Amino acid sequence: MSLLLALAPELMSIIIEELDMKDIKGLRLTCKQLSGLLAARVFRLFSINLDKNKIQEDISKLRTLATEACAVSSETVELNIASLSPGRDPQYGFAAGEQWIGVTEPKDSLEVTVAEEDMKVYLYDALSSLKSVRTVRWDPCVKDKAWIFNTVLDALRTLPNLRSLHININHCNAELRLDKLIGLQEISLRGTKTQYYGQIMEHFSRMIANSPQLTSIVIASYYKHPSLLSTTKSLHHLFQYYPQDAKPLRLRSLSLETYCIPFDQITMPHLKYLTSLTLKNIFDTSGGSSLHLAQGTQNSESNPNEEERFGSTQNEIWSMLAQAAIQLEEICVDQVVSNFLKYLESYSGLRKLKLRIGRLGRHSDQIASHFYESALNNHLTSLEKLDIVPRYEGLWCFGAHNQTLISKCTKIKELHMCVISPQIMSEADTQEPSTTDVIKLFIDTVAICIPRIENFTISASRQQETRKGGNIRLAANYMVSAKSKILESVRRYRAPPSCRQLPNLIIASFNTFVGQLDEQGEFKYRETRPLDAPY
Repeated sequence: MSLLLALAPELMSIIIEELDMKDIKGLRLTCKQLSGLLAARVFRLFSINLDKNKIQEDISKLRTLATEACAVSSETVELNIASLSPGRDPQYGFAAGEQWIGVTEPKDSLEVTVAEEDMKVYLYDALSSLKSVRTVRWDPCVKDKAWIFNTVLDALRTLPNLRSLHININHCNAELRLDKLIGLQEISLRGTKTQYYGQIMEHFSRMIANSPQLTSIVIASYYKHPSLLSTTKSLHHLFQYYPQDAKPLRLRSLSLETYCIPFDQITMPHLKYLTSLTLKNIFDTSGGSSLHLAQGTQNSESNPNEEERFGSTQNEIWSMLAQAAIQLEEICVDQVVSNFLKYLESYSGLRKLKLRIGRLGRHSDQIASHFYESALNNHLTSLEKLDIVPRYEGLWCFGAHNQTLISKCTKIKELHMCVISPQIMSEADTQEPSTTDVIKLFIDTVAICIPRIENFTISASRQQETRKGGNIRLAANYMVSAKSKILESVRRYRAPPSCRQLPNLIIASFNTFVGQLDEQGEFKYRETRPLDAPY
C-alpha cells in the first residue's frame, strides 16, 4: 500500500480513472489516505430524483447535505436534478413526470405532505452546500411546484464554481429567474411547452447581458416544431439588453433550433470567435422554411420588409460567416444551400459535420454532387466525424460515386451514412462477378482506409417515390425492408485478406455488430444487440 501512495499524483490519477466503482469502494476501505484520494471520483457526480417510493431516503439525503459536513459537499463537480416532488409516482408517467393519458394519479398522502414541508427546510441549504459543483443538469418534474424553482435558482447563484447549466424547461411551473445567475460560461435551454416561455426568455436575455464570460448557448426543442414563431425566438431578442459599449461576447459554440437568425451588425460581433454552430428548423426570410412569424409580432402587411429584421436567409447566413472569416470546426445543419457549399470551400480544418437533409427537392442530387466533388475536399484530412442522413435515397447516400472521397477521410472516428436499398445485393446476386454489394463496398472502405474509426453506423433512407407523399404504410414497409437487406448483407459479410480488424458497426441505431475471426481466419461480424429490434 505504501508503494501505491508513493506514486506521483499524475500516475495516481491515471490509475484511479481506470478503476470501476466497485474497486474504488473497496480500495477506500483500506486506509484513510486512499479514502480521501478516491473521494473525488466517488462523489464527482451527485443526483437528486425524488419519488414517493423512497421518500425517507431522499429527505435524509437532503437533510444530511443541509446540516452536516460531508465529502459530497466538497467533491461533487456535476449535479443532476430531476424530480423534486416527493409525491411523484414513477408508474404514472415518463422520467420527466408526464402523466399517462386517461390515468388519474392518487392524491398525496400525509407522508408526502410532511416530506414537502421538510424540503422547504432543507432544499436550499442542501444545494448551496455543493460549493465545488461546476455543471448542473436540471430536468424538472411536471409536479414540481413554483417555490421549488425559485429555491433551486437561489441556491445555484451561491455556488462559486458553477460554470455550466443545462435545463429542460418544458415542465417549468414558474418564470425561472435566470437573470439572478452570474459567472456562467455555458447554458442550454431545451423545450418550449411551458406557459412561462416568454418570461423565461426575457430573464435569459438579461442573464446574457450580465454574462460577458459566456462562451456557449444552446436553445432547442424536444417537441414537434411549431409553424408560427414569436420574435422572442430571435438572436436580436437574446442580445437586446447587452450593453452596446461593452466588449462583445466571445461565443465559441451556438446551437439554435426553431429560431430566427438575423446575422447583422447587432449579432455578428458576438460570433467572431465561433467554432461550433448548430442550426435546425431555422426561419428563412426567403420562404425556404416551414416557419412563419406569428401575427402580432410584426406588421408584415404594412411593411413587407419587416420580416427581414427578425431573420436572414440561409444563403445570407453562410455568406456573412464567410465574409467575417469565421472558420467553424463543428457544423450541424438540416438545410444545405449553395452558399453553405461555397462556405465549406472557403477554408480548411472542419472536424465535425452533421447533415440532416430533407427539403432539397429535385435539386438534391445536384447539390450532393457539388458537395462530394468540391465542397468537402478541403476538409478530408481534418474530419473526425461525418454524419450525413438524407430523408430520401439519392447521391447523398454512400455508393460508388463517393467511395473514393470517403476513403480519403483517414482521420474519421465517427461515420454515419445511408445506403440505397436497390444497391444492396442478395446472396444470389453476389454470385455474379459484375455485381457489387454497396454494404460490402462500404465496410471494406472503412475497414481498410479509415484506421481510426470508433463508431460506424449504416442506415436506410426513404424511397424517392415517396417524396411527394402517398401511402405512409408503403413508405414504412420500404424502410423495414431496406433495414432487413442491410442486416442480411452484414451477416454474410467477409472481409478481404488485407483487413486486419473490423470496426464496431451499428445498423439504424439498433442492431450492433462486432468483428471476429471465423474458422477460416477471415474477419466477419457477430451480432451483439438485439436480434429483432424495431426500425
